[in-house]
Amino acid sequence: MNYENFGNRLNKLLGTRDKSQVWLAIKIGVKESCVSGWVNNRHIPRFKVIEKISELLNVTPFYFDEYAAEYVKQYLLNENREYLRKCVNDVLRLKKEEEVEIQKVSEEVSR
Repeated sequence: MNYENFGNRLNKLLGTRDKSQVWLAIKIGVKESCVSGWVNNRHIPRFKVIEKISELLNVTPFYFDEYAAEYVKQYLLNENREYLRKCVNDVLRLKKEEEVEIQKVSEEVSR
């Protein structure tokens, strides 16, 4: 994500929404110096913070940077990795249980 794009767009958005940096800092629970750093293109927040900012200012994270799609993709992959792992394990467990049931029925039929 481009620092300049993020900072300039955040500053513009705060202005059009008639919101201050102090307001934003209070709403998302960070120091005013953090917001100032974002607006002045010194650094950018993590994606979870960008999501909060986006929600508060009624835009999507894509408003801040046209290249955010890759950032979002990586975030979603990381967030969902554990859930996907659980899903795969459940499917494997169910498959194994099904195989055991099939084996039992097969043994009963062959008696």
